[in-house]
Amino acid sequence: MDYVGFWLDYGRFEIGLSEKRAAWIISSAERFMQDGWLINVKKFHEFHGRLGFSSQVLPWLKPLLGPGYAWIAAVGRNSTLKMPELVAAVCTFVK
Repeated sequence: MDYVGFWLDYGRFEIGLSEKRAAWIISSAERFMQDGWLINVKKFHEFHGRLGFSSQVLPWLKPLLGPGYAWIAAVGRNSTLKMPELVAAVCTFVK
């Protein structure tokens, strides 16, 4: 069953992301690539927030969120900037 972006299988004791949430993350990362990593910080903040939410069931994702948090803290929220290479590499890896 899907619940708040998570996929739960009680019969097999498994948990993960719902297909809709995973597709949204993948399409967002692809959109960032297509735009040449030039991004509105608000859009990245939304993307990064969903990654943080997703890290509740994907624990391998937590250490990868650090560069994104650092970048968000250093720039203005209403800016449109080129994403740093490390943050772009993390987005590519997550995709």
